[in-house]
Amino acid sequence: MGFLHDRPLSPEELELIRRQVEEGAEVIAAVDDEMRGIVARNWPHFLAKLPPEEEKVLAVLKAD
Repeated sequence: MGFLHDRPLSPEELELIRRQVEEGAEVIAAVDDEMRGIVARNWPHFLAKLPPEEEKVLAVLKAD
């Protein structure tokens, strides 16, 4: 089981996250630390598909 923002995720929600990372990784612009942790715990082989953490910081800076 995973948690996102202190809320337990259902198996269906975890499967949705897995599919989104697996199939849509090229369009994921930013990933917060909690989501990165969920991916690391459940599917460590998908971490390479996530944007580097530097891009996450740049995305926040651009938003300001």
